[in-house]
Amino acid sequence: MASFGGVINLDRGENGVNEKITDYLEDEYFSDGEHSADEKYEIEGPEKTMGPKGAPKLDLRDYQLELAENALKGLNTIICAPTGSGKTRVATHIILEHLKHTDGRKKRIAFLARTVPLTLQQYKSLKTYLPREYQITYITGQSEESMRLKSVVKHNHVVVMTPMILQNNILRKAFRLSKFTLVIFDECHHTRKDEPYNTLMFSYLKAKIRGSEEVRANLPQIVGLTASIGIEKAKSVDEATESILNVLGNLDVISLSTVKNNLHELQQMVPVPEEKVIPLTQRDDDDAIKKIIHIMEELEAHVADHILKVDKENLITLLTEKPVNKKTQDYAQWAVKLKQEAKSVPIKDPLKETNIDVRFLIILSEYLVTYNIALEAHDLVELRDVLAYLDMSLMQFNILGSRTRQEKTFYQYFENLKVAVANQHSEENPNLTVLGKTLLDNLKVEGSRCIIFVRTRALAEALAAWLNRSKNSFLRHLNAKIFTGINASVEQGGMSPKLQEDTIASFRTGAIRVLVSTSVGEEGLDIPDCNLVIKYNHVGNEVTTVQTKGRARKLGGVSFLLAMDHVRRRESGNQAKAQIMEQAIKKISAMETRKIEQFIDEYQLRVIVEAEIEEANKEKRKKDPQEKQFRMVCSLCRKVGINNTQIRTIYGKHRVSIDRDFLNSGQLKQVPRRGNIIIDDIEFLGPVYCQGQPVPGKICGHVLGTMIKYNKVTYFAMGIKKFGFYLGNDTNLKNFKQWDKVPYVIDELSNDDTLRYLSSASAETSYYESDSDTETSSDEDYTMTQRQREDREVRMRQSSEDTSVKTLANAMQLTSQATNLALGELERNQMLDPERTGLSTYNRLFNQPLYSSSNTFKTINIQQTMSIPSAQYSHDSSDTE
Repeated sequence: MASFGGVINLDRGENGVNEKITDYLEDEYFSDGEHSADEKYEIEGPEKTMGPKGAPKLDLRDYQLELAENALKGLNTIICAPTGSGKTRVATHIILEHLKHTDGRKKRIAFLARTVPLTLQQYKSLKTYLPREYQITYITGQSEESMRLKSVVKHNHVVVMTPMILQNNILRKAFRLSKFTLVIFDECHHTRKDEPYNTLMFSYLKAKIRGSEEVRANLPQIVGLTASIGIEKAKSVDEATESILNVLGNLDVISLSTVKNNLHELQQMVPVPEEKVIPLTQRDDDDAIKKIIHIMEELEAHVADHILKVDKENLITLLTEKPVNKKTQDYAQWAVKLKQEAKSVPIKDPLKETNIDVRFLIILSEYLVTYNIALEAHDLVELRDVLAYLDMSLMQFNILGSRTRQEKTFYQYFENLKVAVANQHSEENPNLTVLGKTLLDNLKVEGSRCIIFVRTRALAEALAAWLNRSKNSFLRHLNAKIFTGINASVEQGGMSPKLQEDTIASFRTGAIRVLVSTSVGEEGLDIPDCNLVIKYNHVGNEVTTVQTKGRARKLGGVSFLLAMDHVRRRESGNQAKAQIMEQAIKKISAMETRKIEQFIDEYQLRVIVEAEIEEANKEKRKKDPQEKQFRMVCSLCRKVGINNTQIRTIYGKHRVSIDRDFLNSGQLKQVPRRGNIIIDDIEFLGPVYCQGQPVPGKICGHVLGTMIKYNKVTYFAMGIKKFGFYLGNDTNLKNFKQWDKVPYVIDELSNDDTLRYLSSASAETSYYESDSDTETSSDEDYTMTQRQREDREVRMRQSSEDTSVKTLANAMQLTSQATNLALGELERNQMLDPERTGLSTYNRLFNQPLYSSSNTFKTINIQQTMSIPSAQYSHDSSDTE
């Protein structure tokens, strides 16, 4: 889904009611910064006291030394202290003492941070205080070293990285957790459920409970850092206590490290910003609002008509449950449920043809969700930005020559809206007036800075644009910039790690005085001079309530909540939960160690047993051939589909097609992405659109997934929300939101799979071809010349790849008859590090040409190269839009 000012993927916050949210989630977080409130960011300089090995001396306050006590005793612990208290300095002290300690083992430390920018931030801080005798490095998913951790650890004492780097290497059996003697988890409250931290710690717990005595003895010490541990859905102190103990169990921790003896010093040194609340008003009487509501009523009439034609009881019941207020999240949830029910309607005829009424219901639900978001946004931004959002969001429904007459009618309502409001005098939004006044009143002091938190990338883009075009010169000169996550393309409102780093650097220097941020900035932005935080009609949970106000690091800082009634009520609930959380922490701190150990032992055993039962069930399904027979079809047209026999996984996460005939059948079309995303070994090339015909001559145009490049070979990775599943002759479609909820076992991509896939690469690559009569790109803002140029680039790239993979496939076929594979001599400056021998076959093969300029050959031992171990991966390609 598109958004304000061309930003893609306007989400629906914590309730997740927008089905068009991609798997590039924007909830990428920073941690508590590397410096406490009484420090400046620039820490190097002659005024610093230097240690004996050339590094600045790390002087800790008494409360910081108290926080480090349990860890220095060798205990697994969670350090829980307020934002700005200098937890990273405490961790640095623990690292330095750990490195000095000698017990016969080589000291190796992993510092885990959840995002790339935070990885860089923590690396810079640690490097500053680490004596020269110790080596430190950082690894991100975009680093060449991300899959050869063993070599990196061999040459470094401290490695700062994201958790999935470590987990991927462990699951590949290329690295053992016991190689580290200490692992530090930044923002450790994220060690829950399916989050990367918890996935990694499951490996630890399995080794602890099922491993040998030697394995258990070599497990690393665990230290967690957090400002707010969270209590999930707990409503009482007892429930909150259990929730926190579960996190302790996940991290194998028996002690919470909090400040007790030096609390007065902590309170003196860590600024607590003043909190203020200003109400915002809804704009229900606006003429544009009335017109949008009228359009929604027209669309609802179409919904009722098609529901009666489908004649499904669940849909008829749902029609009677439609909320009256079209502006609420209840209405959006109703529209999403309508879509889900429509997608599950059985395919009645044996050819499994499109049910056109079902298709219309799915499309209508997307319109209704889009207009619902526009109604909400109209309260917060200017009308021009609302129209820009609608224009981008609904563009996919305005592809000339490819939509049915009914679909054109749906889109015409929006065209009529644009005409109706074109000459309408736009009154100033009173809520923007409140926001502007808050900025004017609190940023008068030179050098003062502000972070505005909003719920979506789209709102961030719209607010920054509003400030920068303001008639008020003071607001314009604040030079507002957006700050969003990295896990989306530029079109989707994402930022590259370099752009994130540059933006934060400019904010620190004062070149940028206002950041408009999504949840990416709620945890850990280390900007001591930020004196104003504004939550613009947005709150999260009790964790973000604590974290967000902590962004106002400067003494005398103020935290404002500008919000509607329902958001203010939610914030009150968060504050009440934060108090319950504090009481639960005190209760745990007072518990006997024996009782904590007993709870954790029972909890951990239960977690492992449940996982083993699930694994056994998977193995059973794997052996049952009936369970493996299923087909995935486009949920919108149901004409394009693929059998499970032609699906494999990469890293146990991405579901990819290994059927070249399917790719070359003309049923798919890729639109290249502007600025590909590369994460670990995978490059994301751009969305893939369904070319099925719901009615003759009309193109479906549904986004089915994305093209990815893995080990220099392109695959189609499928988005789970775009497909329906059916077993055998059963015409009832099943729908899933996450791949790990799909009860069917899919095998990991093997050497033989890749060989067969490459052997068929000589087929025509028609899925890249562009046909002007059936153009289905949702990127209609491209001109035709741009589209033709981009299609040509893709065809050239694929043609080049096909030439190389055909040659490689022929060479690989020789290996099935002999033990050695003939390959070209690689240029010296392209040689791969021998440490990468443990990687997959094709990572070694495809990173070098088959022939050198001299056409000489090189023999590689096939036993060393023919291996693709499975691994987990942190980012799913599902539903990339």
